[in-house]
Amino acid sequence: MRNNESNMIILWQGFFSSVPWGIIFVFLNDYLSQERGFSVPDATYLVAVFGIGCAVGGILGGYWGQIIQSWNRSYLPLFMSGTTFLGIFPFLGLLNGSFTNA
Repeated sequence: MRNNESNMIILWQGFFSSVPWGIIFVFLNDYLSQERGFSVPDATYLVAVFGIGCAVGGILGGYWGQIIQSWNRSYLPLFMSGTTFLGIFPFLGLLNGSFTNA
């Protein structure tokens, strides 16, 4: 597996793409509580909802991606790039949205 150059590219891509997710989950709670004024339990709740959304999105995205690939394999990269692009907006809303503390 390590002797195949294609596998090494995929392994390195997986390593470097997992670093931002680790940073998001570690520091998003601090950002929401210190910079945005949330209480620590509220910030933790939002991070948990974000994580659940990521898990559900990964499962549904894999299911829908399999359906799209079965239908026409050339549409899979379009589906992946489109859903990745659309996923930017909820995250930007989480970071830049105006929230009121109840």
